Amino acid sequence: MTRHFHVLARDGVYPGPSRDLGSFVPLPPPETDDVAHVFAGTARHILRVVERGSVGPNEDSLVQNEPLLASLAAATIRSQIAALVHE
Repeated sequence: MTRHFHVLARDGVYPGPSRDLGSFVPLPPPETDDVAHVFAGTARHILRVVERGSVGPNEDSLVQNEPLLASLAAATIRSQIAALVHE
């Protein structure tokens, strides 16, 4: 099963203070080691959450408040067909 993520990220900074951001300054792409460091930290965090079992259906606000959206998101994560529309 292949998983992928969609991300929208800025490739630079606005160097000024929040009240006067200034012009956008592009930054070079991150080094491989930087990406690996962020990925490893994220993986550790996700593993801890899963091992604790702290995210269950009764604690998930998306499941409680938007069950259809939660169902569609779960199907997407599993690379399954999320919904069929019949007319």
